[in-house]
This record gives sequence, structure tokens and C-alpha cells, in this order.
Amino acid sequence: MKIGFQSSVVDDNLTGLRTYAKNLLQGFSTMNKDDQICEIHYPRLKQVDPTERKEEVVPVLPLHLSKVLGIPLAIKKCDPDLVHFPVHRCDDFFSYFLNGRTKKILTVHDLIPFIYPGEQDFQTRYCWTSTLKIIAKHLSFIIADSENTKNDCVTYLKISPENIRVIPLAASNIFRPVPDREAVTSDVRTKLGIDVPFVFYTGSLIPRKNILLLIQAFSKLKSKGCRHKLVIGGTKNSYARDLIDATDRLGMSGEIIFTGYLTEQVLVDFYNAADVFVYPSLYEGFGIPPLEAMACGTPVVTSSASSLPDVVGGAAVTINPHSCPELTRALQDIIVDEDYRNELAKKGIERAALFSWEKTARETWAVYEEVFQRI
Repeated sequence: MKIGFQSSVVDDNLTGLRTYAKNLLQGFSTMNKDDQICEIHYPRLKQVDPTERKEEVVPVLPLHLSKVLGIPLAIKKCDPDLVHFPVHRCDDFFSYFLNGRTKKILTVHDLIPFIYPGEQDFQTRYCWTSTLKIIAKHLSFIIADSENTKNDCVTYLKISPENIRVIPLAASNIFRPVPDREAVTSDVRTKLGIDVPFVFYTGSLIPRKNILLLIQAFSKLKSKGCRHKLVIGGTKNSYARDLIDATDRLGMSGEIIFTGYLTEQVLVDFYNAADVFVYPSLYEGFGIPPLEAMACGTPVVTSSASSLPDVVGGAAVTINPHSCPELTRALQDIIVDEDYRNELAKKGIERAALFSWEKTARETWAVYEEVFQRI
């Protein structure tokens, strides 16, 4: 069995989709499957770690045809039994039609552009959604990150449930409790310029993440005498201005800190230093940040919406993402009760241990074998 793997997303910088593809390939290496994989990608600007995997570089064609015909040509030259697209991209569109005999597997991480079109740019809103609807009819199989995404595929793409396999993601192995939590906590607080505990959120600052509710709930918490600060991590964008304005209107500008983008290693320290991690998102295809926080032994409050309850199980507090009082109460309960915090921390570590990239790779390879054996 020869697998073509459209790995150009690995060359992208700082995206969760890159993390997915990279960890899958690393998992396949651990399984000694490199000799059965042919990576298909654009010319790389930098050297990557050498492996036994074959590769097929997309040819450079005139008139921007590399993105239209280059990938189908590379797949044809690779000549795999099946090809796995780890993310849907408009670039890959013609690959589903010009490589007729090759079986195709696509990982669908979420259908957020269908559900929240207002948060998308023009290309995503129209090109991404329309091409996905068309290629859905030409797929051999779909891998979904969660049951919620599987259900969305059935609803929006009219895919039969029998042709969808749910394979959960995982937190990177770097996310774990640090040996000296007190020292890390002290260091993080010093960097933030604070000398009190803090509540932590990290992720995108778009409306779907429901950070405005978090700011309102935190304001209520402060009115009850809470001494904590709220730390919000994430790259500032056009929506961040609304959040900062809301912070000012509520008189919370001295109590809420916007850090900007945080690297993975810094995130490990912030998770470990926080008293509680909160993630009140309205919709997620999977939702890795709560899993990362739990793996670090940090109590988690998250939303009861979409895939998040399936990710955290009973190891986190789930709240109605439209209820400010419910979120305020959940945060207060954790902050004031050390035994409760410790209980949630223990449950979180145990829950996060059920997910691993090695397991994700094994289950993905099992899908390859199943699709390969189909007549």
C-alpha cells in the first residue's frame, strides 16, 4: 500500500492544521511506515528533518498553474494507491477529478465557514465552502476530528455517516505539569507585572470564541471581591478593539491583560501558572486548548456547545455559553475552593492522557488500510 500525503500544510507557519499534519507524519514514522508514504508538497524554503519518506515536489508552472495543475501532476507522478488531504484547500480542487483512479481521503476539522460565514474572508466564505460541497461527492472517505464535526458533515455535505470516521486530536507532549510550579508561577506573574493569581484564556479573539462573555463574567467576579486578574492570550486582530473597548467600559482596564501571541513553550508556563483556564467558545470542531490546559494540570471551565463536552468529558466544568451568571459562578467555585481545584486538576490530567498523537496516527492508518481494501 502506497500513501500519498498532501503535506504542503506542514510548511505553513504557526497553524493548528500544520500541527495536525506534522504530528501525523511523526506518528507514522514511529510506526515504521515511512517507506509507504510519499509526501506531496510545494518547493520548500528551508531544510526539514530527513526521513525515509519519499517526496514529490509540485512542479513550478507558468500563469499560477502550479496551484491548479501542479498538485494533480505531482500526485500522478507519485502514483499512490490513495492520497490523504489533511485539510481542505481550494488549491487541491482539481486533484479530486484529474486523478480518477486514486482513492481520496480528506480530514474535515470543522465546518465553521458554513456556520459562521460572517467571520470569514471572501475566499473562505465562497471558494472554500463551494469547492468542499463539490469534492465531497468524489471522496472515498472522510476523517472528522469529533462527533460534532461528523454530524455537520452529514448535515451540510450530505455525506453518509458510514463514510466518516471520528479520530480525535491530541495535545502535544510538551504540555504537562512543570516540576516546580511555584517557581514558574512566580516567573510568569513577574513577566505580566502582577503579584496576584490569574484566570487564563488563549486562542483567537474572534466573536465565536465568546470572549466578551468572559470579560463580563470576570467583571461580575471582581465585584464580588475576587483578587485575580484575567489574562487573555492571542494574536490581536480587528476584533480585539471591541474587546478592549468593552474592558474599558466595564472599568476593567487595570484588571485584564491582553498579551498578544504566545509561543508554545510560553503557553506551557502560562497554563501551569494559572489558577483556572476558561474557554467559553460557541463552536469548535475539536478544541485543543482545553486539552492542553488539562494536560498541564490546570482546572478548566469550558462551553457545553459543539465538540467541547466530548473533548473534556467529566474532567472540566461545562457551562451554558450564553449565561454570564453561570460562567461567573463556575469561576468563583474553582477560585475559592482549593480542594475542588485539585480535584479538577487530577481529573484533567487523567482525561488528557487518553488522547495522544500516536493513537491518532494508528487510527488514521487503520482508515488507510480499510479504504485500500475496498473494491
